[in-house]
Amino acid sequence: MLTTIGKEEAALFDEIGKKFWLKLFLGIVVVGIALFIFLMFVMKTIYAVGIFAGFLLMFAILGGAIWIWDRRNERSQADGPSF
Repeated sequence: MLTTIGKEEAALFDEIGKKFWLKLFLGIVVVGIALFIFLMFVMKTIYAVGIFAGFLLMFAILGGAIWIWDRRNERSQADGPSF
């Protein structure tokens, strides 16, 4: 069942703007390409040296990225969680 959008939804879409949707689309494309390249490296490693080394590489890269992210956000969490 197809429905048409009402005036409120159209106003919300116009309020958000084309710039937002373009940034969102480009962000999704960039993340997809980065994920594709990352998985290509992991699969190449699995093919070359085995599944254990591929998973080790994947966890090392992801662990390093998480560690860097955690170190950068350490200052904002010094006061404790803000629930």
